[in-house]
Amino acid sequence: MPSTYTNLGFEKQATGENANSWGTITNTNFEIIDEALSEINTISSSAASQSITAPSDGTENQTSRYATYRYTGSPTGPVTVTLPNNVKKIINVINEYGQNITFQVGSGTDTATVYANSSGIIHTDGSNSVYSLSEGSANQLRYNGITKAEAVTGGVNVTGDLSTTGDLTVTGTLNATLSATGAISAGANNITTTATVNAGTVSLGTNGWTVTQDGTNLLFKYNGTSKMKLESNGNLTVTGNVTAYGSI
Repeated sequence: MPSTYTNLGFEKQATGENANSWGTITNTNFEIIDEALSEINTISSSAASQSITAPSDGTENQTSRYATYRYTGSPTGPVTVTLPNNVKKIINVINEYGQNITFQVGSGTDTATVYANSSGIIHTDGSNSVYSLSEGSANQLRYNGITKAEAVTGGVNVTGDLSTTGDLTVTGTLNATLSATGAISAGANNITTTATVNAGTVSLGTNGWTVTQDGTNLLFKYNGTSKMKLESNGNLTVTGNVTAYGSI
């Protein structure tokens, strides 16, 4: 009975096979084990579409068998990598691209993405699916694979509403508009900043009041209806009565 091979190409020697060469084959298997556990395959390419070939059976120095894939280069858009069929493998991915890398296998639609300038761990089933065991960067907060917040140099980018049940302290500039990055809800809590708060619209809790910047003026609205305008020259326009020296 001839030798057979495992998923990653280890040689399973049959009883009575390979007389006088058993030790050499065993040493090769040890090298293959070392590759699969600890070696790094540096892939230098800027191609948008790439593929990984299956490692050769019973042969060492197969970079596609290595434990970690490190991607270097300067692709101009997202990258798709097709993994080999019939090879089940856990892969550590170091993505040094400024673009996301999506891994696929076969004709399956279940893919895994490792985000730009980050690391992740994926698992291919060698058939139809690639699974994310760990994805993206420690700089990112994601929900269902979609980045919701990301730490960048000097600040944090938020793609939705920013809500807090406690105080929010900002030591830089807080930029927010209702249509772009969500609303700022003050509620009963405080927004404290040592710099500038730039906001298109600030909602004052849930009682209907908003403050909107209109050029150099401030508009105060209640339930969407303008009630007061404060101009940069100090002029004040109100739609109702003004009480002087009264109680507030």
